[in-house]
Amino acid sequence: GLTDASVPCSSSGTLTIANLSQFFNLESGPGTKVDAGIAQALSGEVDTQGTILQLGSTVGNGEPTDGPPHAGSGVAPAINQAVAKSGRSTGLTCSTVEATDVTLSVEYQKGYGTSATTFAVTYLGQVQISGGDFSAIGDSGSLIVTQDTADPVALLYASSDLETVGNPIADVLAAMANPSTLEKPVFVGSSSTHSVAGCSLLGPQASASAHQTTVSPEALQSAQTILDFNAATLLSQPAIRAVGLSASQDAPGAPAIVLFVTKDVAPSNLP
Repeated sequence: GLTDASVPCSSSGTLTIANLSQFFNLESGPGTKVDAGIAQALSGEVDTQGTILQLGSTVGNGEPTDGPPHAGSGVAPAINQAVAKSGRSTGLTCSTVEATDVTLSVEYQKGYGTSATTFAVTYLGQVQISGGDFSAIGDSGSLIVTQDTADPVALLYASSDLETVGNPIADVLAAMANPSTLEKPVFVGSSSTHSVAGCSLLGPQASASAHQTTVSPEALQSAQTILDFNAATLLSQPAIRAVGLSASQDAPGAPAIVLFVTKDVAPSNLP
């Protein structure tokens, strides 16, 4: 990453490991927006088996081993789903899916220094992971996988002090389809599923909700209809940064529409 270079945003002294071959244009790309791209790896610079640090199925000398995700097209996210990721800044962390179908706006910067400009992107149907320790600046691009099978769930691209947000993996693969043949890419990795053993250790565990309840698909669909109808109105309020679906912490088994708000917002100012 060029922001990690000794001279920020300069390729001086860096090592090229791959060349960009395809990406989703966040300013003008059609369809569901994803913060993703594909690069053609240079021979000998990238592990072709898809191995990810600390994502293995065993623990040795108190440390999780390296391992690939489960190969294929990944799985759909679900509320309270146990997930993990191994990233550049925070290493292996483990948590749960807090909310699905999240709508939010993310501000991006183009360029560096005084000549930089910004633009905002609105994302729909996103995956929200609980815990401020799940990721940090520099973890963007990490693959979020299920803890029990190491199946890809989402691609990490943004975070706050309390949550992390990822693009659903199905949307990423659809956006990265071959422009000529429309064939979707798949993940390299292991032919069989495996658990992320490091999540059984104390260190990688991020703070997660103690309320692990199941919500029926019918109840979620009803809440989704209400959320879709009211999302634009909710997001028009400056204090509300994102909205999504989750399991209620007050009524076990019931769905909840969750509002992610800025700090120091009085409850009386919210609908």
